[in-house]
Amino acid sequence: MSPSLRRNLCFEGITDVYGELVRLYDESVAGGFQKGRSIYEQHFFFTNPKLLYAPEYQEQIKMVEYAKQTHTPPYPDLQNTPAQFVDEFFIIQEELKEIFSGNQ
Repeated sequence: MSPSLRRNLCFEGITDVYGELVRLYDESVAGGFQKGRSIYEQHFFFTNPKLLYAPEYQEQIKMVEYAKQTHTPPYPDLQNTPAQFVDEFFIIQEELKEIFSGNQ
């Protein structure tokens, strides 16, 4: 079932799934909904999440969550922390906040 097209649709490959995700993103923007939460909640209706979650991103999310929960820095100090890690940390935090906060 395609949530964006509101009809049954056979997804022939991952490209079709990505197309559905893009349509859901566009709907969220147009409707003023939280993009992360909207896509997260709807993707369960048309795909297996394991097909979408890249293992390297899952490891990064686990690393961020572990560091937060144990108050253990992932790197020895700020000077040794890659800028990309800092950027991704804030992206992860914002998306998780959207997913778990509910639409405002």
